[in-house]
Amino acid sequence: RRQRQMCIRDRYKAYESAKKRDLFCRDLRKNKHNKSIDQACLLMTHNGQGIGVIEIVHLNSWNMDIGWIMDISLLPEKQGMGLGKHLLKEALSRLYKAGYNNAGLGVTLTNINAHQLYKQLGFEEYEYFADGMTEDILTELSKIKDLLVISRTTIMKYKGTKKTIKEIGKELGVANILEGSIRLSGNRVRITGQLINALNDQHLWAEKYDRDIEDIFSVQDEVANAIANALRIELSDEEARMISTTQTESIEAYDYYIKGRTLSYFYEAQKNVEAIEYYKKAIEIDPQYSLPYAGISRVRMSQFTFQFMDQEFSSFALKEAEEFAKKAVLLGPNEAETNFALGFFYNATQQFDLAFTSFNKAIMLNPSHAHAHDEIGDVYLYNYGDFNSAIRWYDKALQRDRELVPAKWFKAEIFLRNGQVNEALKTANEAIIDHPNVTQFYGIKHAALMLQGKNKVAYDFI
Repeated sequence: RRQRQMCIRDRYKAYESAKKRDLFCRDLRKNKHNKSIDQACLLMTHNGQGIGVIEIVHLNSWNMDIGWIMDISLLPEKQGMGLGKHLLKEALSRLYKAGYNNAGLGVTLTNINAHQLYKQLGFEEYEYFADGMTEDILTELSKIKDLLVISRTTIMKYKGTKKTIKEIGKELGVANILEGSIRLSGNRVRITGQLINALNDQHLWAEKYDRDIEDIFSVQDEVANAIANALRIELSDEEARMISTTQTESIEAYDYYIKGRTLSYFYEAQKNVEAIEYYKKAIEIDPQYSLPYAGISRVRMSQFTFQFMDQEFSSFALKEAEEFAKKAVLLGPNEAETNFALGFFYNATQQFDLAFTSFNKAIMLNPSHAHAHDEIGDVYLYNYGDFNSAIRWYDKALQRDRELVPAKWFKAEIFLRNGQVNEALKTANEAIIDHPNVTQFYGIKHAALMLQGKNKVAYDFI
């Protein structure tokens, strides 16, 4: 506490005189077997001149030694010189040399732009890979029928959040939360994970994996099986088989696939083009890899929907969507994504019975597939005109993915058609807060206000 009360320059002088520059790591790790928390400070120099101080604590928890960087402070006269990058790189380098396999960053970045620093250090380059692996681990867990797994769209907004586990659990309505980190370094991948009870913060399971990049598929399977064991879930033979099945053995093809999938989530014209290029590269490397075919089909359906004014192109997009979806199912008949892609095509072309069959199979393979639940809602809405059944399926979709825009949009539209104007207005207002750039919700709110006779309010709003 006394150290924290000193100004940055005084702290620097104190650490300089104490000669802790090269001793801190050794001192930190003296008590590593006692589950202790020790703190020390590191004097930083650049070109022979002092530039700042980094405070680090040693954490030993769940058999993991972590060098946790708590605070980074540049000397006042050294600020604005672009030295923050050097500070953090040097700290990470010294932690590594001291024997730390895990380094944490939970810092107060004094006078340093955290996001810019993140980009300068090159971490952002591999963010797509970490996000892709996160999604695939969730997919593996989703194959366990006794688990309701929240989708990537919803959980990604909590990345880097300061909310507590209890707060997140309450917002999502879940009993347990899996948190961790994925870091790619050369041909090595490091994954740490811990399963936490959201009600009482009790740790149910924790593990770290430091593997060659070639082993990432087996790590995904190991995580899913370990969590099932931690929750005392007995896997059926079918679930165990689905979890252990790998679509490709090629890391390069997998890398291209998750690059394409990441771009496709933007739903932007240029990014759609780039996504298809990556998917096709994955197919070139492994022509038997079913998921890139499904990815191309979904992107083509998106292009068909949003570029319909170009009739020649939209016809081409629809033809390719069908071709690639059917190829995907042929190669991967027991993959939820391939069956969903084919159902998506059938739904858009009003082949509702075939769509219903495909979506049901996707849900059988992945009970937490939010979008498949949403599309079944569309079948009930457009084929049967069954508003109540459609809403039930939209609610199921939103239980799995609170951020799924189509489910919110069509649910609000049904309320309007059914004369439930207040419910439509409430749904639209909530959606506008969460999705301010989705124009459909503004149209629904305007229509609801008009139906309430609030013409002036509707006019001013729109």
